[in-house]
Amino acid sequence: MKNKGLILLAGVVVALSLYAYFGEYKREVHEHHKKEVENKIITLKKDQVQNIEIQKGAGALISLKRTIDGWDMEKPAQDQADNEVVESFLDQITSEQATDRIKPQSTDLKEYGLKPSLGTVTLVDNTGKKQEIEISSKKNFEGLVYLKVDHHPEVLTGSQTWTTFLTKPIDQFRNLRLFRGSISKVNKITLDNDKGTTEFEYADGFWFSPQKSNWKLDQNAVREILTQASTAKGTSIIADTRPYGPVGKHLLTLTFQMDKETWKALLHQDSKSKDVIAAISPTHLIIRFPPQTLEELQSKNVLDFRNKTEPFQFDSSNVKRIVAHSKIKSFSLVMTNGHWEQETPDPNAIVSLNMADDLVKKLNRMTVYHYLEHPPHQMEMNNDIQLFNADHELIFQFSWSDFKDHEAYAKTNRSGEVFQIDDAQVNQLMLPEIVKLKPPKISTDKSQKEEKK
Repeated sequence: MKNKGLILLAGVVVALSLYAYFGEYKREVHEHHKKEVENKIITLKKDQVQNIEIQKGAGALISLKRTIDGWDMEKPAQDQADNEVVESFLDQITSEQATDRIKPQSTDLKEYGLKPSLGTVTLVDNTGKKQEIEISSKKNFEGLVYLKVDHHPEVLTGSQTWTTFLTKPIDQFRNLRLFRGSISKVNKITLDNDKGTTEFEYADGFWFSPQKSNWKLDQNAVREILTQASTAKGTSIIADTRPYGPVGKHLLTLTFQMDKETWKALLHQDSKSKDVIAAISPTHLIIRFPPQTLEELQSKNVLDFRNKTEPFQFDSSNVKRIVAHSKIKSFSLVMTNGHWEQETPDPNAIVSLNMADDLVKKLNRMTVYHYLEHPPHQMEMNNDIQLFNADHELIFQFSWSDFKDHEAYAKTNRSGEVFQIDDAQVNQLMLPEIVKLKPPKISTDKSQKEEKK
């Protein structure tokens, strides 16, 4: 009987649990979802919205239309729209819920700043369904704006997102990027600045310089030109068509060649504001940009795009002997049974095995500080590190001069070309620490005398 009572009790507990879940919990979830749906300000689905009209009072109507490639502006100018701005606007308003619902008398609308309103936003989806939202010119004590949707009698309260986008300058809805095209389609870059003309061409998956075809370029550095041009965003449009009078110093001219199109931007500096003014073809737009736009490209030439790791590329796995001669330190090490030892053993010295291994790795990771357009004809390179394999064949040699103002001339056997290296990279090799004298031992007699004292 006792067991039967326990079974009945367990059944009651299970039944109550099921009721709590399927009854109360499910009901609460359903009511919460129902409330969310009822409080949504916009009932159209974001991805189905095809047209947006923004009208601020008697100002110009902004008309936007969804296309295969994004959003276009149809009014007040026919141009590409800024997809990020438009999508951000849609994201915010289609997910927003009303904070309050007010049922005013028709005569009260003026008190809510809705007669007249600050402006309207109209959305149309792909089925032709339309929603119109009036935005108030007043805010409540919480900083929320009043809204009327589709002329319904209720007045809703919403965030300041509506006012922010309603009052946004027309230019901010336009595509103000310097380069609007696809960077993957660019196959030639021409950069003209005070340093001269620099050209890059793309073939077989690599960028190269037709001016210096034997040079290996830093691919990321060349691609960065495209990235900077496509992400540089202007602040306003000065003119929709050329000509536009001279505004100041010429900074640079950037040209991209695609298969069927040539894009060009002439950048000048506004003599008053120091902003960058770009005249862009083929859109014929003249756009104002922040002063730092493409600042690095103003003084670069082909030397700055060379691969700075190339002179230090070698197979470090085969290094079995290290010979170093410098004013800092001189030593000769050989690999024996997997450990570095002095080639000529010195009982008073000790070799740091980890630092010897690190020396090879650090040499492999060094980079050119600066390539030289006109290397000096004569120089004394009195510092040298050589790496050999097990057959005593030279794998890599790095030579450098004394430092002056933290820079030195250097070269490697990978090309023999003279370049500049900075002292920080040589210092991090830690040559003085690789082979060090052992600390002196205290004699036993001296120790015993000290103990007696």
